[in-house]
Amino acid sequence: MNSKLYPFFPVFLIFSLFQIGCEDSTGPVTPVGYEMKELHFEYELPCYVNVMFQVTDRKMAGIPNLKTEDFVVYEDDMEYSPTESFPIIRKRENIPYALQTVLLLDNSASVGANLGEIKAAAVTMIGSITANQKFAIYKFSETPVLVQDFTNNISDLTDAINSIQLGYATTDLYGAIMAGVERWTDYYALDSIQQGFMIALTDGSDTQHLHTLAEALQARGDKRIYTVGLGAEIDPDILGQLGNAGFYQINDVSGVVESFTNIQNASVNWANSFYWLNYMSPTRGDIVHQFRLGIVNNPNTDRSGYILNTFSSDGFFSVLGGLYINATGELPYGISHLDMYTSATLTLEATTYLPDTLPNYKWRSTDESVVTISVNDNDNSLAYITALGAVSEEALIIVNDSTNALFDTLTIAIIAK
Repeated sequence: MNSKLYPFFPVFLIFSLFQIGCEDSTGPVTPVGYEMKELHFEYELPCYVNVMFQVTDRKMAGIPNLKTEDFVVYEDDMEYSPTESFPIIRKRENIPYALQTVLLLDNSASVGANLGEIKAAAVTMIGSITANQKFAIYKFSETPVLVQDFTNNISDLTDAINSIQLGYATTDLYGAIMAGVERWTDYYALDSIQQGFMIALTDGSDTQHLHTLAEALQARGDKRIYTVGLGAEIDPDILGQLGNAGFYQINDVSGVVESFTNIQNASVNWANSFYWLNYMSPTRGDIVHQFRLGIVNNPNTDRSGYILNTFSSDGFFSVLGGLYINATGELPYGISHLDMYTSATLTLEATTYLPDTLPNYKWRSTDESVVTISVNDNDNSLAYITALGAVSEEALIIVNDSTNALFDTLTIAIIAK
């Protein structure tokens, strides 16, 4: 069986469907439909199947606003029954999430009098920073120079941008791309998501020739880069290749603000295009099953239009509905008593089996002189308790699932070491 999964920790990012049409009245028709990319797949006792995935259009723009009813799950080519599988939805903000943005600003001598407006546009974009987003700022001419590492402090970022002065009469564009993409790592897991992207603005081509386009593309890999080309001396083909997330060609520096705004909006959609499906499979027995997840009426019938994987139902078993503390595959109905040493700290997790709606947990201690409790800011199914009482003292921890009208209690007893 796959590695440990925290029960009922799904993520669905909620957005509305929209129609993908043509780029413009004379341009080529954009392929319609949705693409789905699997990011994480796990299953565990008693009978959970979980998949984290992303939905984009066929030009790789993030799709927000999809809801439970927009998806369909098949097991062994048979559509699952929602009344037996109890799918749960949670939003992205329910888990720790980090969006890291690298901003590369060309400060070579050719930028000249445009540098002031470029910096002003960058400061404007920084002002629209979103929750959980951090920026790192690079300048580049002869070499890429990090002027501010990742932070969400707008004042520090503004100061860093304003500190940039004109550099040398040479441009190490490829070297700057290679340095910038090394600054972050995309990471998708059950308990956290970290993703990043780069915005690179230049008014020319790589004139230094220390690195090649091929080296820059190899360093970039699948990481997302937006390129902004300013003026007549850029090479649109090269910037288009580097900008796998998007390329903006502008003739006048006044267009930089609009380009940065469009990029920031697109990055928010991308960040919100990650979904987490969690459901309870009705299958039983030591059998390997095929799992397929699709979108209802998706015009894209290619392999990119659905997620395909397998799972084993070996050991799967049914559970009764209810709320339980620290439920596991071995202890499906959780625990009711816990011994703790004074000053010890432990983590508790609430699980609702067969909920009617998305659980919402509220925790309390009946005696905070014996045991205190604090709730995870991102996921209220998690709470942390610290023992303060003397040996032989006891207190109750009570958790309520307010949306499903359920509760459970846990007795905490302070014992001697």
